[in-house]
Amino acid sequence: MTHNLEPTLPRAIQALLFASLHLRERSDHSSGADSELEDWFARFAPHLGFAFSPTQSLLERFQAILMRIHSPSQSDDSSLLFQHADQRDIQSLVDAVHSTIKALSHRQRFVEAVQNEQHRSIYDFAYGLTHEINNPLANIAARAHQLIQGASSEIDRKSLATIVDQAMRAHEMLAEMMRVVKPARLELGSICIEEIVNQTIESLSAKLVSNEIQLQLHRTSESLFAISNAESFQEVLHGILCNCMDACRPSDRIDIAIDPLTTEDPDYGPGEENGTRIRIAIRDTGMGLSTDSLQRAFHLYYSGREHGRGLGISLANAKRVIEASGGSIQIQSSPSLGTTVEIRLVAAPPPVVARRKVRVSNIAQ
Repeated sequence: MTHNLEPTLPRAIQALLFASLHLRERSDHSSGADSELEDWFARFAPHLGFAFSPTQSLLERFQAILMRIHSPSQSDDSSLLFQHADQRDIQSLVDAVHSTIKALSHRQRFVEAVQNEQHRSIYDFAYGLTHEINNPLANIAARAHQLIQGASSEIDRKSLATIVDQAMRAHEMLAEMMRVVKPARLELGSICIEEIVNQTIESLSAKLVSNEIQLQLHRTSESLFAISNAESFQEVLHGILCNCMDACRPSDRIDIAIDPLTTEDPDYGPGEENGTRIRIAIRDTGMGLSTDSLQRAFHLYYSGREHGRGLGISLANAKRVIEASGGSIQIQSSPSLGTTVEIRLVAAPPPVVARRKVRVSNIAQ
């Protein structure tokens, strides 16, 4: 058995070193630089006895490899390989993994620094834009509203009412933009996931019917509670479901599954705190996302839809709310095969309802 395993390790080390070196040399720091490392996992990880959840980041996977090498369990398939491998090869693999982790960490710090600077620039721009545009919008809406009072025909009144509505819509879009670039601090608490999901579905029922889209909710028999902000979480769900409906064609389908995820589940994410997570998976059979749209889905103001159909805020806001709640959000998609958005939140007990003390007065006998 060793003659099948031993040649694999040197080849894996060499390929990993090349992939790590290529990652360091990439000047654009784009996620496309990860393709060689993903190929390495697909080609070598199964032969080396390493298997990981697709929801794990590359950094988490390589950190887990180090832990497995240093502390292999008796049932670990990788331990069989290392029992027969040359110690120099094992050390070379450790060095290659360390080099890759260092490259990934450097890239992550660089991206975070760019994002922070970008966010500051966006805030300055958005603040100035909102201030300059809101004043003429208010004047347009106020003047159109005055003209409605003196309009002599129904056609004129409807046209002026449209001007008022569009001015207010533009104002709301600017307000939404400012809420994203300078969000208020979330007040977190225990929220009932099913209740919020049902409310959101009900608010979109007319659009589902008119677009001929089927929606099915799959849930456990018991109510599940998680830590988040009820109003903000409902905005997140509303935005995601609207995106799903925009991607769907008549007769397409949306499925929402809500279930608890414990540490015993095979896809319980590493790095998550011990304890139950609530998983909300939203799947559609729509058009799916292109590779570029998938990579930029959470970028602020990026929208894969045609111009004039959104600011590209909903997914950026979803990521902010979910991560501020201590959770995570992932998107998987393929063109023409649909999209899956998976949200994980920290489970919580039902909220405690405060009992009011009632003074019992004397009761006449």
